[in-house]
Amino acid sequence: MFSRNAVLRLICLVLIVLVAQASSNATPLFQLPRHCYSYGRWPLGISMGDVNGDGKPDLLVADACASGGRDCHGGVAVLLGNGKGGFRFGGENYSGGDMARSIALGDVNGDGKLDILVANDTAVGVLLGNGDGTFQPAQSYGSGGQAISVGDVNRDGKLDLLVTNGRTLEMLLGNGDGTFQPSQTLGTGGDAIAIGDVDGDGQLDLLVSDSGSVRVLLGNGDGSFQAERGYVPGGHGIAVSDVNGDGKLDLLVVNREANTVSVLLGNGDGTFQPAQTYASGGYDAISVAVADLNADGKPDLAVLNTYEDYQGAPSVVGILLGNGDGTFQAAENYRTGGLFAWAMTVGDINGDNMPDLLVVNACADRNCLGGVMGVLLNTTKGFVTTTALRVDTNPSVYGQMIALTATVRSVGPNPPTGGVSFREGANLLGSAKLNNGVATLMRKSLPAGTLWLTATYSGNAQSLSSTSTPLGQVVTRATTTTTIKSSVNPSAGGQLVMFTAIVTSPTAKATGTVTFTVGAVNLGTAALNLGGKAIIATSGLPLGSNTISATYDGNDNIIGSAASMIQIVNK
Repeated sequence: MFSRNAVLRLICLVLIVLVAQASSNATPLFQLPRHCYSYGRWPLGISMGDVNGDGKPDLLVADACASGGRDCHGGVAVLLGNGKGGFRFGGENYSGGDMARSIALGDVNGDGKLDILVANDTAVGVLLGNGDGTFQPAQSYGSGGQAISVGDVNRDGKLDLLVTNGRTLEMLLGNGDGTFQPSQTLGTGGDAIAIGDVDGDGQLDLLVSDSGSVRVLLGNGDGSFQAERGYVPGGHGIAVSDVNGDGKLDLLVVNREANTVSVLLGNGDGTFQPAQTYASGGYDAISVAVADLNADGKPDLAVLNTYEDYQGAPSVVGILLGNGDGTFQAAENYRTGGLFAWAMTVGDINGDNMPDLLVVNACADRNCLGGVMGVLLNTTKGFVTTTALRVDTNPSVYGQMIALTATVRSVGPNPPTGGVSFREGANLLGSAKLNNGVATLMRKSLPAGTLWLTATYSGNAQSLSSTSTPLGQVVTRATTTTTIKSSVNPSAGGQLVMFTAIVTSPTAKATGTVTFTVGAVNLGTAALNLGGKAIIATSGLPLGSNTISATYDGNDNIIGSAASMIQIVNK
């Protein structure tokens, strides 16, 4: 371990206090920054990964000057995460050169343990990991650089290093055992570097940026690259990601002098469309990261700005929420907890599945006696969900059994769990539990008419609630058939005769009343019993042939019907 005079600060602990309120547009996307003090001077780089094998993300901070280093030897501080948003100091290591600027993680010797790769002004440092949060002494290679990236550019299964400085772009091919071949110059250097397959051929390509342009070097898959192509604008920081969902990598560039971030949509062949530019939210934009920050399934941008304004205000991160089509909303600013912010990483450090922001600030305050890391915890309470409702029969008939099925989808990694309530307007029809994202309710008592049905997912600890678009369900009135019979026919004059009307329906149980008439004379009205029968008795029928009618009146849900018969009355 590299000696340091800041050993008195042995533990850096960030306590989590989750805001107990539902996520809404009025709720800030991130909590106020919590501080974790750096251990050297001028922290300039940060990377995240599990370096001690406990399944919890840890942080590695590149300090330009390690604590106690009079000659400004670079250092790497190890901050071991507790999985709840807190960190403890795990030691500081010599970075392998002077002025450590950029840091990356990767298993460069194939032992399943993460190793540290550092770009210093004077050399590239390789610190092999022991798997317990400690590292072997740094081995130095090449002439150093400002930015470093890791990838297998010659497809031999061994990680290689790409380093850029203001003069050249260098490649160090890996031997697979943690050592590297002498550096090769690939082209002109810059301030930032990114790796990705931007032409869709399965080979890693290189993108290097400076204030003038972004240069794209398409990879041949053997460690060699095609002649560079230039695109404007350039910038201090770049990233590649698919921000419009078309399966093609796009290019994000921060323009430090212009205080903007540019989006160049990829064509999938290594070329890019003209830049669409947005204000970065502050001044001296320095880096950009892409992540779904509000859990709506659409990529968002986090742009790190050195200043909030030109009056010496603290550093800020501008959050540009994505629309999912490659366009973005105006930046909303969040302070980083310090001054002269230099680097940022994004990841879930407290186990709530939401990406948090980790920012290294070169100065904690205007005295600038030491750096500070700002921890901005995400306040989003769960992944955005969508609920869709369908009915198996539409239109349906009153009394017909129908299935209401709600399908709930989440932008998160797991199917939503919990319950769904089904409503007709404001009236609750019933509830059902989700099974693999689907809930079904069986109902047969929906009233006749045009109904507006909705399904509302209640949400859970990882998924936000959602309600379906109202579904218009047409329910037609049920049809009926009425029959009539007499207790005795023919009957004698003055004899008591009972007439029974029976009302049936293929889908519903008829309710209501039946009116009985003889010719044009009303005999009376009787209510249907549970068996669908209405009965009336009379002894005043005239002699001869009588037409007896039974008319079921129906109701709002059931269509009426009628029947008649001839009753013979003898002397």
